[in-house]
Amino acid sequence: MTWRGHLTRPTWAPALGLCAAFVFFVPLSAVFHQSDITWGLRAFIVLLTGLSALAPTTGIVLLSILAPMMLVVASISGWVLSPAQLTDACMLAVVSGASLRLTARRGPPERLAGLAMAFGAAVLASTLVELHQLIVIAPQRPLWDEVWHHLTIDYWRAPREFPILHDSARWLAGLALAVYAERVLRASPRMAPSIIRLWILGGTAGALLTVVRLGEQVLSSGMSAGAAAAWILNGARLSALQPDPNAAGSYFALFLIPAAIIGWQRRNYWMLCISLPLLLLSCGLARSRAAIGAIMAVVSTRGIALARWPLAARLAIAAVVIPAGVSLAFLVATSRTHVGLGAAAEVRVQMTRVAWRTAETRPVFGVGLGNYIRRSRRFITPDMTLLESFAPNGENAHNNYLQILVELGIPAALLFVAMVGAVVRAGWTAPPFLRTPELEGMMLGLLAFLMSAIFGHPLLVPEVFGVFALALGLTAGLGPPPGPSSTWRRSVLPGIAAFYVVSVLWR
Repeated sequence: MTWRGHLTRPTWAPALGLCAAFVFFVPLSAVFHQSDITWGLRAFIVLLTGLSALAPTTGIVLLSILAPMMLVVASISGWVLSPAQLTDACMLAVVSGASLRLTARRGPPERLAGLAMAFGAAVLASTLVELHQLIVIAPQRPLWDEVWHHLTIDYWRAPREFPILHDSARWLAGLALAVYAERVLRASPRMAPSIIRLWILGGTAGALLTVVRLGEQVLSSGMSAGAAAAWILNGARLSALQPDPNAAGSYFALFLIPAAIIGWQRRNYWMLCISLPLLLLSCGLARSRAAIGAIMAVVSTRGIALARWPLAARLAIAAVVIPAGVSLAFLVATSRTHVGLGAAAEVRVQMTRVAWRTAETRPVFGVGLGNYIRRSRRFITPDMTLLESFAPNGENAHNNYLQILVELGIPAALLFVAMVGAVVRAGWTAPPFLRTPELEGMMLGLLAFLMSAIFGHPLLVPEVFGVFALALGLTAGLGPPPGPSSTWRRSVLPGIAAFYVVSVLWR
């Protein structure tokens, strides 16, 4: 059941696409003003932008392969940019080029566009307000000239000068990327299985790098085979792709579940024999209790939900299997690399209290992107002894939803939950004749990632954020199309976006 209409664009679409392409390309232009950036990197950025403009599908497919292996690309190329910066640059390049062709394109009904627009308006409004606060603090400072200079000259050289610009650019580019990925898959549904296979191939390459790094550590240590096996089972905790092992666990969940489901149902032996073992080992080496528990809970729940047993039997089994599976996952992930479960739970309870107290200071519009630690550290009180010893100078929320709620406000957090929830719900409730292995795998992988984000902040890691944005868009594009445009999408969401934009005037 696919949409068979013709893709058209309204008369104002070219102007809108040109504006969007310009906005996303402005920070990219800074690569031409940084002397230590090689011509190879500059040529790569231009090529990726131009390719995405000429063939947006090709650009998104290429990014699907590159995004999971940015560390490999950065290591092999020798380019100045870090893997995190390279992820941001590739996202900006793809959305800048694709905006010329995909912005405001009319085609199959979409699930993400309206919600992404409203959430993006919250990000943009927050950014403008934070920049205005800098003017209030230093009215004699030529701030807008400095912002323009940073965007076009120093964006990649001095990211700490205006971190708010980097955070907002990443969010806006990620939202656009998710919308464009959904748009591409809905317009070309026959390409979906191939795109997802290439996506898993990129994730497999990242997992292979983790395994290679593990081998290097074992060989350099001179351990015997038995000692190495004991170390891997009990003490090894490795995150080769990202600095945060918990984020790495969430990251590999996005690939692990699709590889298992698609490999099994499609009888794809390279996924089962190569991708799946590498991804399993890499996810295990991250030792993220949240990620492993989320994977076990999602797979167990889905299996019971699809089983052809009486409802009472399924509920009884779920009451036993799911807690047992999650408990086993936590025990497997518990080793000397972790603090005890009790201490970890208590620290997160205290972090939640700090987050809510911080949110109460600005419940509607939030404290601003990147301001969480600075605004929340004063709420760490002496009675929070564990948190004080763990993060005396403050720490992020270790809950990505609370992080968004505090930084952007309660309405924006609800929009984010509605956006990701709509994609997961569409896949979970899809009728059997539309439930392809690709949709099932991507939906469950995305759900496991979102569940693990309750106990961590993977979206703060740029390399993970870029992969998540792609996963969100690809899953939305695989899911059944939404019904006819409702009042919610036609009126309420544009109204919310307008509210955030107008709010800048009195903030």
